[in-house]
This record gives sequence, structure tokens and C-alpha cells, in this order.
Amino acid sequence: MSEPKKTESFAGNVMKYSIATYLGFGISGAALIIKGVLPAESYAVPASFMAYTMSLMNVGMLGLDQSLLRFYHEPPAGSTGRSMFAACTRLSVLVMLLVGGIGSIFFAKPLAAAFAARPVRILRLVASGSSYNAALCVRPYLRKWLDCEVLVTEPFTFCAYESCLPADELAVVISQSGYSTNALHALDAIRAKGRTAIGITSDPGSDFRTHADLLIDYGCGQESVGYVTMGVTALCLFLCLFALRSAHLAGRLSEDGLAAERQKLAQWADAYEQAIPAGEALLRSRYRQLSAMQTVCIAGAGAAWGVAREAALKLMGTLQIPACAYELEEFLHGPELGGEDLLGDAAH
Repeated sequence: MSEPKKTESFAGNVMKYSIATYLGFGISGAALIIKGVLPAESYAVPASFMAYTMSLMNVGMLGLDQSLLRFYHEPPAGSTGRSMFAACTRLSVLVMLLVGGIGSIFFAKPLAAAFAARPVRILRLVASGSSYNAALCVRPYLRKWLDCEVLVTEPFTFCAYESCLPADELAVVISQSGYSTNALHALDAIRAKGRTAIGITSDPGSDFRTHADLLIDYGCGQESVGYVTMGVTALCLFLCLFALRSAHLAGRLSEDGLAAERQKLAQWADAYEQAIPAGEALLRSRYRQLSAMQTVCIAGAGAAWGVAREAALKLMGTLQIPACAYELEEFLHGPELGGEDLLGDAAH
């Protein structure tokens, strides 16, 4: 006596024989992996491509799968469920190869252009105070290794006048404390444009965490003194390391070149440690002259332009005297013409 034929549920038949189901699971799994690997601003292009591909694939295979399930239960003479599955698989592969070949011949260039992540032509660092000055200090270094224009903009100016954000511009907001109201507004302005709001701070538990889509801790910790210093040098180092890593990933800097540049940064850090006691000795030797200053003008250019601005900011904050910073050439067209009444002891 023959055993009764075992019946399978509809869902079981779909999971066992449906081609579109397996491919759909595969593409969905790949999408989840890519989402975890790619940054938020780069994920949209491959995600859209996968969504379109899966939708077209499901439409194209829907008829094949339904025919397969029907003939699995009512196979024509001489056919079995297994042979029907093989026939549908061969037909599906043939259709996909045909469509892929046509697409490669006629649409390869635009597809590649759409799939590739958009290059960044402008990096805009939005910051104020000491963070702004630190960004100015390393701007020449960033422009060299990132191979793009680097702009440093105050948050108010960004929100009021310069937040158009073209497709090839990446804006990043920096605040050491993570509580600066103007920096929070800048993050909100970036979000309002439908872009990823990237915030860099030394306090990941600050208000930045609720305003930034991508929050980055640059690792200097919180300073107990209001006139921050460690945050300036730590941010400079962080941005330089970011530029080197980006250049390496883009193929503009070899592994050996990356190691050599990192070694230079380590030497700069050592030189900074040596400059601190030298600066203290200089202050002691000129204490009377420096303490008698009524106004201060500091000039600098290039990386030293950021240093000049930060020095003026710190002198105003600690000595409570007027201090201003000028680009080297601008100093000759302005304060230098004001005479000793403006410059005080600095004129000597």
C-alpha cells in the first residue's frame, strides 16, 4: 500500500521554488551590509539602485513564479516540479543576461555616473571662536591632501547667507562644547536642506547628539578652564589625520606616504611640547613690556593666520585688553598706519 502524498503549504512552495524570493532576500541582505559600511551621505545611490533592480526583477519574475506554482501542482505530461523549476531558472537567467547586455551597451556610462558617489569639490567647516581658528590653522594642509577647496565659515554667516549647499559641497559643523546655539542652528539648517548633518565635538553627550545625524568625537575630552587650549591643538591634529586618511583611501597617498606624514605630525606634537616652556621663558623675560600693553595687534598669514586670530582671542579673554588680528599684508594697510597711539608698545 503506497503512502499518502505529503502536501506542502503555499508558503512552503514559495520558499522552496520561488526564484524572486531568494534573489530578493539576497539583494536585501546586500543592502543591509552596504548600509552598515557606507556613510549616510553615500548610501542613497546604491540603495536606490537596489530598490529599482529588485522592483523590476519582481515584476519580471512574477509571472514565472506563478506559472511554476501552478504547474507544480498540475504538471503537464512528462514534466515534474523539479524540471519546471529548472526551466524557469534557465529562462530567468536568459532574460537577465539579455537585459543586462542591452543595458551595458547603451546605458553603461550614465549608470556608472549615477552609481558612483558624488565627489566633494568644497568642504565647508562651520565653526566659531577657537574651533574656527583651529580650522584656519590647518586649512592649507587640508586643501593640499583633500584635493578640494576648504572654506571656514561662521555659523551665523552660514545660516543667513551661505547655506545653499550645492551637490558637490560637504558642510561639517564643529563645536568643542557641543552646546553653541549658533552651531546647533547650523546643523538644523543642513538638515532642512535634506543633507546629512555632521557634527564634530569633544562632548558626544552634548546637545549636538540630538541635532546631528552623524556625531563625531574628536577625542580631547572636556576642559575645565573656560579659555580652551587643548581643544584647539587636538582639533588641528584630528583634521590633519582626517585629511591624510581621506587622501589614502582616494589613492592619492601611498601606505608609506601615510606613515611618513603621520610621523611628521608626531614630530609637530613633540615640537609643540617643547614650545610651551620656551614661551613661558619669553613671557618672563618681557613681562614688564607685555603687561604694559593697552592694545595689541597680531599679524599672520597662511597657517599663522589662524594662530594670530587665536592669540588675539586669548589675549582679550585673559588680559581684558583690546586685541585684533590682521592678515600680514592687511596689517600694513591698516593698524601699521595708525601710529603709536593705536599700536602702543607693539610699535617698538
